[in-house]
Amino acid sequence: MTAPRADADTTDVPTTSAAADDVDARMRLLSLRENEYGFDPFGASRHDLRQVINISRFFYRHYFRTECHGAEHIPPTGRVLFIGNHSGQLPFDGVMIGAAAFLEPPVPRLLRAMVEHYVPSLPFASYAFGRWGQIIGTPENCARLLAADEAVLVFPEGARGISK
Repeated sequence: MTAPRADADTTDVPTTSAAADDVDARMRLLSLRENEYGFDPFGASRHDLRQVINISRFFYRHYFRTECHGAEHIPPTGRVLFIGNHSGQLPFDGVMIGAAAFLEPPVPRLLRAMVEHYVPSLPFASYAFGRWGQIIGTPENCARLLAADEAVLVFPEGARGISK
């Protein structure tokens, strides 16, 4: 089992946008407690994360041209709770927050978004979301993630919020 990188050395990852987009260098800094098969206790896979981060990076940098302020305050390790408010039909805001947490701070963080109960019933979604580190939004799952010192993303209004 790979231990988390509490002492991650960020000297090889400059903080400019171009350097922050070096996904491979940032993946090496990412703290995941992987087993011998390459999965963490919540189902995330470093291989699958790399793919979704590359896609998210395109939307973050080029399509939505997202601006992030205060990413330097995201702690490199330990539990942290991000609470947001959805806007629009599709939850792209959650994806952009996750991309910011990976691309912007000196040490990248994987945000574990709490997803709606119906998501596993969507074709491919249960497989993909699990591999990307997302988890069903129950109080018990949130408590487990926080007890494991994970970064958790919550939209308290849930599906009602995306229908605004």
